[in-house]
Amino acid sequence: MSINPNRELDDILRFYGKKNTFWNRIQFRFLYLFRFILARLTFFCPIVGLRVLLTRWRGVCIGKDVYLGHNIDFDYVFPSKITIGDHSGIGSGCSISAHHSIPMNTPLAQLFPRTVKPVHIGRGVDCNLHVIIQPGVTIGNYTVVGNGAVVTRDIPPMTFAAGNPAKPISDLSEKLRPYIPADEFEALLQERRERFNWPPQGK
Repeated sequence: MSINPNRELDDILRFYGKKNTFWNRIQFRFLYLFRFILARLTFFCPIVGLRVLLTRWRGVCIGKDVYLGHNIDFDYVFPSKITIGDHSGIGSGCSISAHHSIPMNTPLAQLFPRTVKPVHIGRGVDCNLHVIIQPGVTIGNYTVVGNGAVVTRDIPPMTFAAGNPAKPISDLSEKLRPYIPADEFEALLQERRERFNWPPQGK
């Protein structure tokens, strides 16, 4: 088994809507190198505001007043597919991926072709230490994700989620009610029922 860099790069350029030309390959390789350097600088940066700025330069869409811990691993290839809402916090050691691929020449690459799916982390979310967030996941507003959770599916707003795979284990809505405007609070309750079917019927 070996890695086929030409096929790998062709797949990536196609997802960006570009042809696999010499100039596009050169552009992407320099862009990847630039993002890699920014990522290394971010890992060693002691200042929160500068870590946020460097991560924005990598392409991650970050809202206002966001906290980023140390050693956070953002997707290197598709960082623009990651969105973090205002007033959210991402703890140290977290990993957020917007794509999955098997680069080797193996039959598994045929069974599991490259997938690219956006990740949305809502407003006022608190992701604790070493959380892993998989492609295509939405974490609702005002949600807490516990240490070491592996988020493989959407998490409804105003909940506490934990585990592998992560799932909501407690409802925070009544505790949050005094601190959220009434119209926004009701909209979040409706979103939980209609989009997330949570809490489950009968509970």
